[in-house]
Amino acid sequence: MHVWETIEQSLTFIEEHLAEEISTEELANTVGLSSFYFQRLFKRLVNKPIQEYVKLRRLAKVAFRLSPAYQGNRLMTEALARVAIFCFEETELQRLWADVHTCNIASFKTLEKAGFKREGLIREGKMVNIYYDYYLYGMTKSDFIEVMGKSQHPSRNSP
Repeated sequence: MHVWETIEQSLTFIEEHLAEEISTEELANTVGLSSFYFQRLFKRLVNKPIQEYVKLRRLAKVAFRLSPAYQGNRLMTEALARVAIFCFEETELQRLWADVHTCNIASFKTLEKAGFKREGLIREGKMVNIYYDYYLYGMTKSDFIEVMGKSQHPSRNSP
């Protein structure tokens, strides 16, 4: 089997088993290689270690921008809620995250209304090629389940 075919086969296996625990040894066995050789090959061709790649496939960054003419109508809160519903109910994602400038009060309030939790502050971090202070927000699949259990989100009841 050609090395690229080996990697493609392992990537297919990862995609099919994202919701499960995936060990490096299991992946190596599925393509018939030693764990040591497979790890080296994977990192060389995919440019990431196996477990980092799997972790990154289980999370997604959320970013948003809304025209001033439509701001203040809860449109973005609703859109974020629907994104979360799709991501956690229709895909194998385990985490959504966002970063927001500390002065952008409307955006971080929107994230909080949609169920995201403030997880940290990055001081003088690089955002769009400029250094700013910004907050990190996140929502895990378990956060989503907790929020949905406390109250049905309006987007669940609308077409």
